[in-house]
Formats: sequence, C-alpha cells, structure tokens
Amino acid sequence: MERRLIVLVGLCCLLSSGSVRAQSRDGFWISAGIGVGSFNGDGLEPVTGLAGYFGGGVHIIEQLSLGVEGSIWKRKATTHSLGNAVVYFHRRTAGGPFLKGLFGWGHRNTENSLGKSSESGKALGLGLGYDFSMGDSFSLRAYLNASLADFTGISTLRELGVGVSWH
Repeated sequence: MERRLIVLVGLCCLLSSGSVRAQSRDGFWISAGIGVGSFNGDGLEPVTGLAGYFGGGVHIIEQLSLGVEGSIWKRKATTHSLGNAVVYFHRRTAGGPFLKGLFGWGHRNTENSLGKSSESGKALGLGLGYDFSMGDSFSLRAYLNASLADFTGISTLRELGVGVSWH
C-alpha cells in the first residue's frame, strides 16, 4: 500500500510538468485526501492503517489560510479521529510547498476481546506538503502530517497521502 502511494505521488509530480499555473487564493477553500497512517500509542509498536482527511476554510491573504479539518485513521477495530483548527502557510501564491499547523481534539475507539474503550484528549500537529497546480483554482496535493493526542498517554499519528484542493 505504501509503495502504491509513493508511485501515485510521483505521478502527480510528473503530471504537474514542472510548470506553475497562475492561481489566486481568495475566498473559501475545500480539500480532501487519502493515504496511509501509522498510529502509535500506549507503548505499543506503530500500526499502519488507512488514513484520510476533509477540511475547509477561508483565505486570509494569498499565503495564509485558516480553517477546520477532520482526519481519521482506521485499522481493524481501532479508529483514531481528530478535529482540528488549521493554519496553512503557502510560500507562494501558485502551487508549491506549504506548511500546516493543527490544534484541536482527538478521539480513539478500540474494540477487542476485552471489550470496548473510548478516549478523548487534546491534539496538536504539524504538516507539510506540496500543491501541484492543475488549473486556476484546483491543485493535486501530496502531504505528510504528524500529530500528537493526549489520551491516557501520548499517542502519535503520522500520515502520508495525496489529495485535492479547490480554492
């Protein structure tokens, strides 16, 4: 699964053909993505599962965007979800690299032979990525996020994926 995702990110790089199209970031934005995630908590070894996110917000200036995002990680009977306020900083107005800061709330549900458990706590994270311009207001996106959530102990979630952004 991880190799397929890396190949997909590579194809996005090739399709963008190295040219940056004229774009403007004003008004509202929506983005979504899917990939793989590695979850580590309660002193356990990292476990890989499916991860994804959906978010939206508003552009304050062309390089700065604010919004909310929900992300989810799933593997068998464990689900880890985050709801965050996000800040995006884009180095340039048309495509290219970006940084992301997250602050919000995390929630984890686990079901196993011992029963069901549910925990919630504060979450904090950072992300980075690259937007490949595909038109005036559309981009393909490669991203890497890392977040911490404070349940009964600190849990980490790392995500690698591809997505789309409309702005």
